[in-house]
Amino acid sequence: MLITQNRNLNNLSYGFSILFIAVGGIQQYLTSYFNDLGEPSTGFNVLFLVYFAVFISNFYASYFIERFSMKNLILISSFIYILAHLAIAMENHLFVYGGALMVGLVGAILWNSQNGYLLAISNEHNRGKNSGFFMAIYEIGSSSGIFFVGYFSGIYGYQTAFFVVAFLSLFSLFFFGKMEHISAKKLENKISNLAIFKSITLIRVALLNSFIYFMIIGLAISILPLQIHLITDNGLAIGLLSGGFFFMPILVSEKAGRYSDKHGRAIVVWVSIVLAIIGLIILHFSKGLLLLSVGTLFLALAQSFLAPIFTAIQGDVSSVENQPFITTVFIFLKYIGLLVGVAVGSVFGLEWTYLIVIFIIGMALLVSWGLMVDLNLVRDRILKEL
Repeated sequence: MLITQNRNLNNLSYGFSILFIAVGGIQQYLTSYFNDLGEPSTGFNVLFLVYFAVFISNFYASYFIERFSMKNLILISSFIYILAHLAIAMENHLFVYGGALMVGLVGAILWNSQNGYLLAISNEHNRGKNSGFFMAIYEIGSSSGIFFVGYFSGIYGYQTAFFVVAFLSLFSLFFFGKMEHISAKKLENKISNLAIFKSITLIRVALLNSFIYFMIIGLAISILPLQIHLITDNGLAIGLLSGGFFFMPILVSEKAGRYSDKHGRAIVVWVSIVLAIIGLIILHFSKGLLLLSVGTLFLALAQSFLAPIFTAIQGDVSSVENQPFITTVFIFLKYIGLLVGVAVGSVFGLEWTYLIVIFIIGMALLVSWGLMVDLNLVRDRILKEL
């Protein structure tokens, strides 16, 4: 299904889809792009700076979201996002690192606004379905950008391909402009974003979904493209394999979201984690194209199942008053997960990265064991702790 009866959901989803033609297409090739420039560490450094800056900006994002229209924040931050990604694609280090910093500073505002807007136009009966629809449409753009850059970079070079996808992404502003204005409800209990660990239960829930999900994404945009590049020495192969990683949600995320609405989030989360561990084991042992493809497929399925749960579960465990804060915590763990995925790949390389990530997932499971059984009980515990 490529359209719903909810016009705001359609415009939000297709706007992000077009925006991430550039964002997905550029970020997915940064490690291989800078590797070709003779600066293999620069790609990892840029990705780490981007997500460290987003992690920091997450602390002030809700300040803006509570005071301004989420539509306006999405419009403004999207435009800055596109320009900043173009700066990253330059060879001048001042532009590269300045662009990375700017991506991070607006990234938390963009994604907090998206999460808040999606929850505001959904209800408890369709959160999973709406989240799955958003992720499916969003990934059409992201995977298309990855395929496009993979193909055209081999003909015209990386920078030309980067500039073309950035131009295409400007059309996202048209869809964002058609959305209705929705303002986030102000926090009645004035929970400070600095009190990020006030609810241990909330942190444990976010670890089980947000952290694991985005740690996998961190691997997919850093070490995985480099592994494909080293094994195949082919830019198109990076697009086909790692692009397939982002194409998979188009096929399964909405179905997984619908299933979780009817049968609960827990079974989807557990299946995802098992698939992720299998994929990581296969990627650890892959030295050729076959195992590389199979491992990427398992990991792609895992993150595709987790994708709709990320937003839906925020609505499950929150009230109207504390939803902005809960979204902030989930995005806080999101960027920790991304940072860990990028950092582990950068520090330990292909020899140890996937095994270390399996160990980290195991520790997250131990810390969060039992929380997915009754989300109503979890919501009550979070309300008491806050």
